[in-house]
Amino acid sequence: MNSEKRKSPRRSLKYRVQVDLGGGSPPFNCLLADISATGARVVVALPQAPESEVLLVLGQNGAQRRCKVAWRDGDEMGLEFVKEPAPAQKAPPTRSARRSSAVPK
Repeated sequence: MNSEKRKSPRRSLKYRVQVDLGGGSPPFNCLLADISATGARVVVALPQAPESEVLLVLGQNGAQRRCKVAWRDGDEMGLEFVKEPAPAQKAPPTRSARRSSAVPK
């Protein structure tokens, strides 16, 4: 019986990344142990417990993912990727606004 309850399968790897706790402190080096479409597990020795959210800095190009701390066990931390809000869309013009713009002045 498979006890895996994840929403998407994880891929194991060993990749150097950084965790930024915010607040002006420098990011901490850590090891990305596995990753999926919805989250990651990192191995990091932090001097303090992280806030509810951290920034995962991937690779030398500085790509970043905002993450919610899902769990912490010793030097391992489970991160859930935070979905970024969709860009604001301009509301379509109202019916009266369309009429007034169609009338020549």
